[in-house]
Amino acid sequence: DTSDPRFHAELDAVRDREDQLWKETREETRRGKMDELARAGGTAVDCQCCFVEYCDASMAACDRGHLFCVNCVRRYVQESVFGNSGTTGPGSTRLKCMDTSTCQGCFSAATVRTALPADLLRRYERRQA
Repeated sequence: DTSDPRFHAELDAVRDREDQLWKETREETRRGKMDELARAGGTAVDCQCCFVEYCDASMAACDRGHLFCVNCVRRYVQESVFGNSGTTGPGSTRLKCMDTSTCQGCFSAATVRTALPADLLRRYERRQA
């Protein structure tokens, strides 16, 4: 029944989600083009996790300067925060650096936010509260 307010609320939620997915797709496309230009221009930086070259805008750093691509950081957040492996304590959202050395650095909340899509960011922020 289209006169039911719940129908309209659900429809609005679906439209909002669709808009967010389009924004994320456009951002990923933009980053991909920037990555290609950086590789062609010799200014790309290696991710210290997957070892693929990316432009600066596609990278995130721990507070000690180790660089990782946003794709690796995103996967790390999903596995670490929501699976509780690699965090600094049970239920913690503090993420240790992924560098395989003895780095004691962490990713700041601001750095993590730049790497996450909206749905994962909402879950991450709820976890922080």
